[in-house]
Amino acid sequence: MRQLGNEKTQVGGLVRQTWQFSAPARLGPPSSGATLLVLFLAALMVVSLLLAVFSRLLLN
Repeated sequence: MRQLGNEKTQVGGLVRQTWQFSAPARLGPPSSGATLLVLFLAALMVVSLLLAVFSRLLLN
């Protein structure tokens, strides 16, 4: 149970880091392709992290 809580905090910290990383780009012009790319990569990272955690929980 403690391991699950630890993984949740790690994921939360990573999500916060990606949010902080993509926040300045989001404040730029909305038409810039770099903003979309950063947001897309951040979303991909979050989804893959969630998938990894869920698969770990299901396998254990």
